[in-house]
Amino acid sequence: MFSAEISQYQIQRVLQETKAFDDLQVTLHDFLSAFDLIQHRMEAEETENYYYSTQVPEDFCIEVEKTYDAMKTFLEEKQFKDVPYSLVVLFYDLKHFLKVHDLFDSHYSFIATKEKSGLRCKEFCMDPSSLMQNILQRSYTSVFFSATLSPIQYFVRMLGGGRESVQFRTDSPFPKENLHVVIENEISTKYKERPQSFEKIALYIRSIADAKIGNYFVFFPSYAYMNKVYETFQLIKGKTSCILQKPNMNEKERNEFLTSFSFPHGRSLIGFAVMGGIFGEGIDLVGDQLSGAIIVGVGLPSINLENMVLKKYFDENEESGFGFAFVYPGINRVLQAVGRVIRTEEDRGVVLLIDKRFDHPNYRKLLPEEWGYVPGIHNPNLYASLLKEFWKDI
Repeated sequence: MFSAEISQYQIQRVLQETKAFDDLQVTLHDFLSAFDLIQHRMEAEETENYYYSTQVPEDFCIEVEKTYDAMKTFLEEKQFKDVPYSLVVLFYDLKHFLKVHDLFDSHYSFIATKEKSGLRCKEFCMDPSSLMQNILQRSYTSVFFSATLSPIQYFVRMLGGGRESVQFRTDSPFPKENLHVVIENEISTKYKERPQSFEKIALYIRSIADAKIGNYFVFFPSYAYMNKVYETFQLIKGKTSCILQKPNMNEKERNEFLTSFSFPHGRSLIGFAVMGGIFGEGIDLVGDQLSGAIIVGVGLPSINLENMVLKKYFDENEESGFGFAFVYPGINRVLQAVGRVIRTEEDRGVVLLIDKRFDHPNYRKLLPEEWGYVPGIHNPNLYASLLKEFWKDI
C-alpha cells in the first residue's frame, strides 16, 4: 500500500480505448514520452533492462503530475460517465503514484524494469516501519495478531514496533498429536538441482495419497516446477485424481478448484498449487476436506531486481539483507500453506516439508514451537510407513 507503479502498457491500452477523445490522446502521447526519458537513463548507464535510483527522476514525476491534472479535468467534466474503465483505473493509479511520491525518502527506491509489454516504473517502499510508526502514534495502543507472525522479531521490525513492543505468544488450541510433520532432508529444491527431484517428489506424493484416501495439496515455488512434477506424477499416479492451479485463474475457476475438495471422490485427490498464491492462504478446508499438504521448497521469493534492492538496503543498514528479502518472507509462505491443514480442534492432518534446508538449524529455529521436534527422512517407503502408523486409528 506504500508503493506505487505505472506501466507503459497501461498507457498504451488507455490510448487504444480513448480514440474518440482527441485532447486526451495528446496528453497520453505526451506521457508516453516520459517513459523514453527512463529508457535514455537505462542506455546511459548501460543496464539494458532496468534502472534503479534512490530518487524519482524529476522530469518523469512532472509528466505524471501534468497527466493527472489533465485527466482530472477531463473526468470531472464527464462526471466520470461514459468513459472507459481503464481510464478511471489509470487516473487513480496516477493519483496514488503522486501520493506515494510525497512519502518518498531514504526508505524508498525508484525502480524501472523493461518487460515484453514495455517499461514498468515503481516507487518501491523497501521499509514501511517509519510509515507504520506514524500511524500507530495516532492511537493509544495497537494489537497485531496472526497465527503466522513468525519470526516475531521480523514482524515487529517491519510493522513499526520497537523495544517497548509487548510480544505474547499463546499455545496452539489444536492438539499437538493431530498434526504429523516430517522433513525430507535429502532433496534440494534449489533452481539448478530441481530436475533431479521430480521423480522422488512424485513418489512422496504417491505415498501420501496411498496411505489414506483423502484430499491433499502440494505447494511449489513456481509454476514451471509444479508442471514438471505434475507431468512426472501422471506416470505413477494410479487411481489418484489431480487438479492443477493455472496462472491468472478467474473467480469461477478458483471456485471450481476449491469445490473439488468439498466432497469425497472415493479416491485421493491431489491439488497442485503455487506457494504464496491464491490457495496458499485465506481458504478454509475443514475436516475431511483436506487431509494433508506437501510443501516443496523453503518458499524463497524469486531473485529479481526488487528483492536484490531490498537485500542491499538491509545489508547497508547492518541487518540481515538475505533474511529480510528472502528467508523470512519465504518461511511465512510455508507456514501459511501448512496452516491450510488444521483449521479446527478436531482436524487431523499430515505435512511433509521437502527441502534439505528445512533440516538446517537456521531454518529449524523458524519452525513453530508447537510442532516440537520434527523428524527428518529421505526415503518414500519409510514415509509411507510413518503415514500408515499415523492414520491407523482413523
